[in-house]
Amino acid sequence: MDVTFFAGADEVTSAAIKNAAGQLENSKSNVFGVTAFIETREGYFEGGYGFIDDKRDGNGLSNFDHHNLTASWTKRYGGKLSNSVRGFWALGQNPNGGNTQTADGFAILVENSLITHKPLTLIPYANFFVGVDRPQPLVRGNDGLLKNTGIAFETDGLTGFPKLDSSAQDAYGFAIGIENLFDLSRQIVFEFATVQPFGGQSETIVGDQYALSARYQHNLNDRWILRADAILGILEDVDNLSGIRLELRRKF
Repeated sequence: MDVTFFAGADEVTSAAIKNAAGQLENSKSNVFGVTAFIETREGYFEGGYGFIDDKRDGNGLSNFDHHNLTASWTKRYGGKLSNSVRGFWALGQNPNGGNTQTADGFAILVENSLITHKPLTLIPYANFFVGVDRPQPLVRGNDGLLKNTGIAFETDGLTGFPKLDSSAQDAYGFAIGIENLFDLSRQIVFEFATVQPFGGQSETIVGDQYALSARYQHNLNDRWILRADAILGILEDVDNLSGIRLELRRKF
């Protein structure tokens, strides 16, 4: 087992701390917390606590401090299934002036992958989620809780690559796909994902969302990596999305 304490000051970005225009504040909060990892009963338990300290005072936006709790259990079952169940809970936020809370809710993520005859390289997966109210990651501004649920929920800070809504706010859904790593020098992923807001609409999601995604990555040598991503999304009541991204990466 291990226990890690952490703290961050000033340049802390959280999706729960925004200005009046709805833009992220990058120097208005601090963060403190602790995480634990325990190997037991042929599985892995992870737990954590974090606190966002809103430094803003006065009659403007302030008092968006909140607590985050998380817990997860990961284990293999019968040599056929790898499973992780993760829970996230944001609570204790009481903004001034009756402003709407930005971090108050919970989410459950269930991640599954089948153990095939090539357990290290051929990986079918099916990940599911449900979120109620406004769960938030502790210090992630551009990506929501679903960043690792599937490639359809990933973006980047450089190109703003299109994605499905990753907030898990009053919504449920899944990402089902297959990954092949070949001889560990190449990777290919195909995926279908969806987001379904409760009642057909939530505060952040205006309708059902569906996407087909693909990724190809090739290690050209020990320093250069070529990666290509593509997504085609069908969104209800808003414009559909699509994108192709080609990256040439160098490792230092």
